[in-house]
Amino acid sequence: MQAALEAAIAKGHGSASRALGLNNASQKWTPSQNAAVLLLAIAMYHDMRKEEVGSASFDKDDDLAVDFVTAASNLRSSCYGIPEQSLFDAKGMAGNIIHAIATTNAIISGLIVIEALKILAGCHDVVRNTFLNEFPPSKRLLLVQNPEPPSKTCMVCGKVTLSLKINTETATLSSLLSGVIKKRLAVNTPNLLCGGFLYEEGEGLEDDEVEAYTAMLSRTLASLPGGGLRHGSILTVQDQSQHFGVDVIIVHTEGLNEEEAPEGFVLEGDVPTAPPQEQEQDQHRQPQAQVVAAAVAAIAMMATTTPTKTRQTTAEVKEEDGVLILDEDEEEEVQGDPAALAATEVPSRKRELGEGEEVTQPQAKRPRLNAAVAIVEAVDGEDDDVILIDDD
Repeated sequence: MQAALEAAIAKGHGSASRALGLNNASQKWTPSQNAAVLLLAIAMYHDMRKEEVGSASFDKDDDLAVDFVTAASNLRSSCYGIPEQSLFDAKGMAGNIIHAIATTNAIISGLIVIEALKILAGCHDVVRNTFLNEFPPSKRLLLVQNPEPPSKTCMVCGKVTLSLKINTETATLSSLLSGVIKKRLAVNTPNLLCGGFLYEEGEGLEDDEVEAYTAMLSRTLASLPGGGLRHGSILTVQDQSQHFGVDVIIVHTEGLNEEEAPEGFVLEGDVPTAPPQEQEQDQHRQPQAQVVAAAVAAIAMMATTTPTKTRQTTAEVKEEDGVLILDEDEEEEVQGDPAALAATEVPSRKRELGEGEEVTQPQAKRPRLNAAVAIVEAVDGEDDDVILIDDD
């Protein structure tokens, strides 16, 4: 390495790869060549560009910088099984890197490790959510909050995980379905999935599928297809008719006594309840719809029994564009038969105007209901399902 460094300095090479004779930019380097280029690039930086150490910025046109990035990234890729890149490909990729993203990822990765250490230490009460702000308020780059409870609608944290202690060498798929899946979990049409194992029930299955699934019922859990259900297997249980899903971790346990496991197994965890089916929800909505219809009919009846108003007018009848306009002068509320109202002379209740008073136009009047009617249709407890019919 010292000889290569002296030769590069003597010839004025600005590239570590060319100083080592790696002139084909499209050829991928071996792990030993990547290590040699990385070490030589570091040595050349310290000897030839010492003033830039600690303050150098990446430039894709800087051959020594590209050599360093290519060799370092290839060595890291080989540790994780990531395909390595040639000098030409790495130069094109490195030119598109936004360094702020790499810096942000490093910060978030460190925060994740801190929270993981809290969980491993059992300090669940000090776990926090931390947000990295692009425009921090009050010069606070990190915003720390208490974690929210798991969301039931989340595909990750909303799925419940149960633990099932059972003897996988003696228990059959039929006993698992009848005792655990259908009885304890209340699943109607189970859909079981674990690796290469699949079991389905319900409509839409072909005859050959039903025959294949039926043949598996008598087999033990450990002998099922796809490697079987053994210790540590995670069985996904779903029921499309109820929109229900749960993960069951199989724990192979021998020698379960009758007192501990009277049913031959032990199911641990909070067993979730399936949501009500749509048919039950429709049945719940029908009585509420009847209440609304009855209330509307009552309102219509109240409107028909509202006192009618007779009007005596002394105004002129005007006609504009085929529309008759009546200027009302007098108005009185009389309750009774309309035929009797026509034959009854109603005296005027208006007082005479005094001196200096002006004639004001009467305000439009309309019948008012005796009381406001409020109908509350509470469906799923949402405010959008509230219907209010006011008397105004």
